[in-house]
Amino acid sequence: MNRDRIVCECLKVSERQIVNCVREGRACSVRQIGACTGAGTGCTACHPALEAILQKEAPPTPAYLPSPSFSAR
Repeated sequence: MNRDRIVCECLKVSERQIVNCVREGRACSVRQIGACTGAGTGCTACHPALEAILQKEAPPTPAYLPSPSFSAR
């Protein structure tokens, strides 16, 4: 990927800015990317690209683990 490519044309936000925001844990949704960088808050045409970056760069979330059930013996 070209990290210097502009992902959000409206606000001239680069892929590098978005990736950094996601990797630093400041964003885990398109809305949070917008709050962090401004990307996606204009015409919203970049939302699919933002989603793709999130899927690639976001740290994995822990699987839901239900609490263990205890049985009385």
